Amino acid sequence: MGKSYLSINFSSNIYPDKDLFVKTNTIVESLTGNRIYTSIADDVTILKTKNDLLGSFLSRMATGNKQLTAEKNVARKDLEDYLHVIGARVQDISAGNEVLLLSSGFDLRRKPTPVGMLDMPAKVTVTQGKQSATLNVTWEVVLNAYNYVLRYTIGAVPEN
Repeated sequence: MGKSYLSINFSSNIYPDKDLFVKTNTIVESLTGNRIYTSIADDVTILKTKNDLLGSFLSRMATGNKQLTAEKNVARKDLEDYLHVIGARVQDISAGNEVLLLSSGFDLRRKPTPVGMLDMPAKVTVTQGKQSATLNVTWEVVLNAYNYVLRYTIGAVPEN
């Protein structure tokens, strides 16, 4: 079956402020009284306190100002950092057991699957850059591509 891993990415792209607050409440509720994770009960209490602080900022954001927004952002960053700490402890205690991990309220990281051979980029365009001896190269994104390797030559490429 293999070892499972927690997803501990709580960036604002994935969890807007209100969603992070709700997700953290779910984690706190799942870990509170969970006999598997009794050794981190004190950490769960701290996590709840940090989440309550974020919640208090969220409830005041409608009448907020720049200072309040800055304080909320600091509270969010502190909460994210502590979620990473708790997540690492949960991962260690569970030893990668999927059932134990799911009982924590955290989400699991997607298991990697082979994607096979990727297609070549389509709609490749090359235009002269604004500065001398520069080129702008664009192409359509290739699904599942992690990075691209660009090669150039002065002459034509021989047919294979």
